[in-house]
Amino acid sequence: MSSYLSIILPLVLIINIGLIAMILFSRKFFRRNEKRNIPPVHVTLVIVLLICNILFVYSTLIEPASVEVNNYSVNLFNGTHNQVKLKIAMVADFHVSSQHDSDFLKEVITSLNEIDADYIVIGGDLIDHKEDEILLLTPLLDIKDRNHTIIVLGNHDYGAGWSNVPLANKLAEWLESNGFTVLRNENFAFQINDSRFCFVGVDSLWSNQIDLDKAYNNIDSDCKTILLSHNPDVIFLLDDERVDLMLSGHTHGGQVCLPFIKPPWIPSKIKERCGRGFYEINDRTLFITKGVVGQIRFNAKPEIAVINVN
Repeated sequence: MSSYLSIILPLVLIINIGLIAMILFSRKFFRRNEKRNIPPVHVTLVIVLLICNILFVYSTLIEPASVEVNNYSVNLFNGTHNQVKLKIAMVADFHVSSQHDSDFLKEVITSLNEIDADYIVIGGDLIDHKEDEILLLTPLLDIKDRNHTIIVLGNHDYGAGWSNVPLANKLAEWLESNGFTVLRNENFAFQINDSRFCFVGVDSLWSNQIDLDKAYNNIDSDCKTILLSHNPDVIFLLDDERVDLMLSGHTHGGQVCLPFIKPPWIPSKIKERCGRGFYEINDRTLFITKGVVGQIRFNAKPEIAVINVN
């Protein structure tokens, strides 16, 4: 839990409990409208405050700690009888900034290791914005198959203001020194049976580090191409680049998704359906995961997305 939330949460609860206590012990609380026999407004206020407290506790303590594993399927072979199956486990948006976040990340990695994935994709925003947060990523070292873990960086990995290139370089160096593959405008080809795949990883859009020409350099034309970008808005920048599937994070799945009401803010042009799940945009398939960490979440549980490609 971040330092400011650890102060605000108890403060809000204490204030609300104090208000409820004042109302309950008020003389007016026990009065009734004799003619209409209905409770006074104080009772209604108590009920409203109790509901608000329950929702506040749920959205700050319960749902943000309730990571779920969600399975998705996508067909890259256009209905053919190709028997190739590729399982990708994707996580994003760790935003580690405290020991609490690091402990939660450890729980996520435990669940991640239980998935028999061919590749693990980490979709950026690993840290929040400080260099000392890199050490809080040590739970990543418990990933069983680091050699098959592909990582792209997000805007938070470039520090406050999204412009600290030396910080992003230090993070990338730490990850690569521990056996992870970090794609910063690069691509990585691999083969399953007779089918060739290629991960293309672009650097942070908001940090002005993206270079599509460099990322797509020397890609084989016969490769099924999976584009990895922290920010899903990269899909609007694509021209002739081949993208059979694009994987992104960044939106936190809307983070607070109330029925019939749009989320307060989604950091993307893609706002429909709380900015999560599958989209067909410009004849390309995009998947946006809900991410892992979020100090407040409602109807947007942290997730490990298991994407079954066939």
